[in-house]
Amino acid sequence: MKYLFLLLFLLFQITGFAQPKNQPLAVIAATKNNIVYRGVINPLSIAVPGYYDKDIVVKTNVGKIEHIANSSEYELNTGLCSEISVTISVYIKKPNKKLQPVGVTQFRIKDWPKPIFQLGSIDNDGAVSYERLSHSNAIFVFHSCFTVCGLRYTVKEFHIKHKHKDGTISIFKATNFLLTEEIKESFKKAEDGDVIMVYDVIVEGPNGTEKIDDELILDIKKI
Repeated sequence: MKYLFLLLFLLFQITGFAQPKNQPLAVIAATKNNIVYRGVINPLSIAVPGYYDKDIVVKTNVGKIEHIANSSEYELNTGLCSEISVTISVYIKKPNKKLQPVGVTQFRIKDWPKPIFQLGSIDNDGAVSYERLSHSNAIFVFHSCFTVCGLRYTVKEFHIKHKHKDGTISIFKATNFLLTEEIKESFKKAEDGDVIMVYDVIVEGPNGTEKIDDELILDIKKI
């Protein structure tokens, strides 16, 4: 899984200690609006100009942060905490083995946005025209962080129930994001008064495999 490698560069603000002339400042690549997400890996890129990565020590007051070997990349995981913010502190190792603080910054902690899905261009329950339904050919999954984080979900499977106006029910299963030919044929035969339900959408995302709890229920109208 490719996580967001953060784009906005900020200088750590030095707090709680004097800043001598020419003291190095830590540089961090931060998420938009300085947000990290609870319970998932949040990549950070941290560097102190003039110092090797091996000379840098990074600490967090919530969860844990791990250094990716031979890089300036770190992975922060706050765990399923109740805190609403996390402080990242950066130090450099001095020859006397003492740690010299060179930067500190704070991130807001938010819950990971729940993914949502839509059928083609249809993203809400309710009445939908036969024409719009028949032009749908895939399930799309996204969430509110999609455009900011560049994250992707892979649809592993989903189910569709087609309840015909005569009371008969057809149930279909797809094993990727595309509608099967059987589902497309069923949609082509849809009539005014039929009901289509999309449910049990299972995706692979940054939290691993998860099922989206929501359902999409459509009343077919031939307009």
